[in-house]
Amino acid sequence: MIGCYIDDKMLDDNFRLVNPRALGYQVEHFDTKQDCIDQCGDKGFLYAGFQNGDLCFCGNDYDKYGRADDSECNIKCRTPDEPVEFTDKEFESCGGRWRNAVYAVTGVKSAERLAALKWWQGKK
Repeated sequence: MIGCYIDDKMLDDNFRLVNPRALGYQVEHFDTKQDCIDQCGDKGFLYAGFQNGDLCFCGNDYDKYGRADDSECNIKCRTPDEPVEFTDKEFESCGGRWRNAVYAVTGVKSAERLAALKWWQGKK
């Protein structure tokens, strides 16, 4: 794990996010941490992040809202229908409430990474 990073949680009057997420692409269906990381890599992203135990995000930047203490990424990996359980073991953690446990995606070819980064920078 690279570290625990803050995600923005400011909502408007209709309960929509005001600012974009720190990691901008959400993987809707994944089975394991590795599956999430692999899907991020397959899409050409540099980083994968886990949040709230059951959410997976991808992106090329992860520190938009700053670093959090690693102890704030303390929710065990779970499926959406399982209750939240807390842990102090990094290998069991899938982020925290509005906190991303960020991992570098490995196995993505350098050319693909550069192309993804160039595309991502063009979106900003």
